[in-house]
Amino acid sequence: MDFTTGKTYRFRGNDKMDHYGASRLKNFKLVYLRHVGKVDLFQHPTAGWLEGFTLWQAEDYEITEVRT
Repeated sequence: MDFTTGKTYRFRGNDKMDHYGASRLKNFKLVYLRHVGKVDLFQHPTAGWLEGFTLWQAEDYEITEVRT
């Protein structure tokens, strides 16, 4: 998926989420920051913590852009 810097995206867990730790966050929003190496870097919109996903990791989520 092509992400746009500054846009907010909703991550929803899909049926493939059966690996360790997948149940902790199944529905959340993140703001896209940039691509770093093999990782797409996101930031939580209010708390400010960072989260990185490789293409392979992102396949575990249904990712949609949040319209504001």
